[in-house]
Amino acid sequence: MYILKEESLQTTFRSTRGASNIDIPITNGRLFSTVTDWEISDQDSCSDHSVISYVIGQPKPTSCLSKYNDAARYKVNKVGKQKFQENLIRLTEKNLLKNQNLNELAEMDNTLSIRVTQEPDVGKLVDEFYEVLEEAYRRSFQTTRASQLKMARRTVPWWSEKLTTMRKRLNALRRRF
Repeated sequence: MYILKEESLQTTFRSTRGASNIDIPITNGRLFSTVTDWEISDQDSCSDHSVISYVIGQPKPTSCLSKYNDAARYKVNKVGKQKFQENLIRLTEKNLLKNQNLNELAEMDNTLSIRVTQEPDVGKLVDEFYEVLEEAYRRSFQTTRASQLKMARRTVPWWSEKLTTMRKRLNALRRRF
């Protein structure tokens, strides 16, 4: 999860007891690179909380996370964790350490830390490590994808903007008493 914006001159919550930025807009990795124009609106919300508006559009081209956002979800269990650790060690030796046959994890750690400090292009090394992690996950855990049907928000035809405003007003009045 990623926090979209932490600080602002305006507050997201105002009541007779005070004001604060209690509302924290968070998102997942897939949407993080697509959210732009985040702001606290001056629009009346019929609530103690302010309206937070943002635009979801095309991914930002400069986002360093964009290539990692389409990762699959994995079913993690005890057996898979053990297999993951074994696969990660084996793949790290093969792909990152180029089959140096290091016996202990401490030796692997030292060799990798030396490689990180000496590598002129750290981004390349991060990409290589990400590929190793991804392959270790694929070999160790079953993947799962959320179905589009479950993710689709169900709406009812009789709901209107007037009902939304009335519901917000009712909830605001309930919070005051």
